[in-house]
Amino acid sequence: MSAGAVSDGSRATGLKLAFDPFGRISRNTGLLLVLGVVVAGLLLARLGVRFDGFLDLHTPGHRVSFRTALADQFVAVPLSAAVAWLVARPFRAKPDFTDLLIAIGVARIPTVLGAPIITLLTPDPTRLAELLANPKSPSPLLLLVAAIAIPIVAWHIALLVFGLRHATALGGTRLAAAVVSIIVAAEIVSKLVLIAL
Repeated sequence: MSAGAVSDGSRATGLKLAFDPFGRISRNTGLLLVLGVVVAGLLLARLGVRFDGFLDLHTPGHRVSFRTALADQFVAVPLSAAVAWLVARPFRAKPDFTDLLIAIGVARIPTVLGAPIITLLTPDPTRLAELLANPKSPSPLLLLVAAIAIPIVAWHIALLVFGLRHATALGGTRLAAAVVSIIVAAEIVSKLVLIAL
């Protein structure tokens, strides 16, 4: 076998691991990754990053209190896993809660990795709001933020789909419908809980 073939095989394995690690990691490794994501979210809150919802990332421009950061992580991971467990039931799935927790937590890795970059590019949330308010003439900064944010969101969703497929054993249209339902339900519930807290 040539060196090029080995390199191509390693690249393919690396890409598969980046987008679908769920069948290749142990439960313990998955839970450690989820713990790392939660801890990273709490630390990033001290830099002024909020993960205030199932898919949300905002930079309020000031440090986030520990209580708020803890609430954000609660709704983003364990509460969203509970919502996913409930929503998956009508699709004739019998998911294990731990598998859902791993799927949802690991899927957040791209967002946690990308958050410091986006925060450095947009330290002033007022300025970002001004840029977003004028989409007809986008600034280079807005285009750069979009060029970084769109792949991060796409990676997050891809990981979520593969993770939910692994956790629910669903496929095809039932998986697609379940993923959309889980995203919508988790986003709504997370926002309502954060408002109530």
